[in-house]
Amino acid sequence: MFLLRTLFRFEYLQLRRQPPLLLLLLFYVMMGIYSLYTGHAIIGRQLSGLDSLTQTQATHLAEAHQRFHGDTSTPRGKQLVAQAGVPQVVEFRHPPYAMNPPHRLAVLAVGQRDLLPYFDLVNSKRDVLTPPNAEFVNAEKLAAGNFDLAYVIVYLFPLLIIVWSHNCLSQEKENQVDKLLAIQGASLTRIICYKLLFRFLVLMLIASGLSIPGFMMYHSGSRITAGDAWLWLYLVFIYLLFWFTLCGLIIRFNRSSRWNMLCALGAWLLFMMVLPALTNSYTTLRAPVPLLSSLASSQRECKEETWELPVQVLLDSFYLHHPEYTRTVTDTAEYGNRRFIAYADLLGRRTDRILLSYQQQQSQHRQLQEKLLWLNPVTQAQHLLYTDAASGLDSYASYQLQVNRFQHTWVAFMNSYLLYDKKLQEKDLDRLPVFHYQETPGKTQQLLLRSLSIWLAILLILGITIILPDNN
Repeated sequence: MFLLRTLFRFEYLQLRRQPPLLLLLLFYVMMGIYSLYTGHAIIGRQLSGLDSLTQTQATHLAEAHQRFHGDTSTPRGKQLVAQAGVPQVVEFRHPPYAMNPPHRLAVLAVGQRDLLPYFDLVNSKRDVLTPPNAEFVNAEKLAAGNFDLAYVIVYLFPLLIIVWSHNCLSQEKENQVDKLLAIQGASLTRIICYKLLFRFLVLMLIASGLSIPGFMMYHSGSRITAGDAWLWLYLVFIYLLFWFTLCGLIIRFNRSSRWNMLCALGAWLLFMMVLPALTNSYTTLRAPVPLLSSLASSQRECKEETWELPVQVLLDSFYLHHPEYTRTVTDTAEYGNRRFIAYADLLGRRTDRILLSYQQQQSQHRQLQEKLLWLNPVTQAQHLLYTDAASGLDSYASYQLQVNRFQHTWVAFMNSYLLYDKKLQEKDLDRLPVFHYQETPGKTQQLLLRSLSIWLAILLILGITIILPDNN
């Protein structure tokens, strides 16, 4: 403990006497504050948009109720009252919206929320190839990406670790201070560990100090939980620990400061650029995904072929797959409700078969990418942070799955009126299906399990560091 206190005091005095280093730390703090401002602005715009949609839905519902009580003394009023309960009119005037609200940690890790739509207009004719409801965004901003706190921690904090720690031992040798440290009777490994521990605690304090205000910036009814905060800080902790152990291994070879800097920067380039590029190329070659344009072309051909089928064929197919409905004498009407419903039902099942191969290839591509993440602690940490904040592709895929399920619920509700030429009553407006987003269950267990790859990398580096002799 005496050696630990001595080295901590020594590191503290050195930090105070190095204005460039203090300015560098202040610069990182300012970058972190700016990243929080950027994330807060982006998520704030999305929350504002969702609030506007909620108000719009409430307005549409009030107008739908009002149509049942229109002025029947005028032709226009009679027409509105007559159309008030028509299912097609209700769907057109009061369509349901599916909303993907930002997670409580989205301010810290915006991820791909600016690229992916956060709401969808659901109706009976929606399909997976329908253009998503997304805001128009400057293409240059999309290419550059967002400057959020997750980006600062994953990409920029390692550079600060390298600059601050690469010479923590070689500088003492160059200044002839290593003799004084040797007098303390400590091994080279312990000295390196204590000096790096001081730096680790300082940077962890900065990262935590930037994260805590981000926890409080989510301006919505949902509040961050203790589990959310601890999981985020845990991921930041192990990521910074990985880089400090890697720097400790490089320092352990007891070379010059220039050699340490070059090796550390080489490792940064390897993990940040080389390995991701190699894994992306390998994934594209092993599990390519076909173009969406070819899928859209196949769907257009399927639509034309299905529409040209005789009405009787469409109805036979519909009743075969939906025995809960009964035939009526108006089934064979060329432009009746049942013809359109049967057409949409058959088209959906045919489209699902077309999409199956595409979705399987997408799934194989994503699964291979996730397997390769175990080889790179940097991309793994970035993936975990965005998964924790529900800002990645996996979270959006879960949201889309919920939207598709809700669309089937909406279609079944509308068909219960359309198939029997029934109108909605005013009381039916209050029991229209409403979309409720559900967070992915078991996310904490999944993140803890996937973080084991970073722990394995840390333990491997520590093992190599320990077995190296002190005379290197």
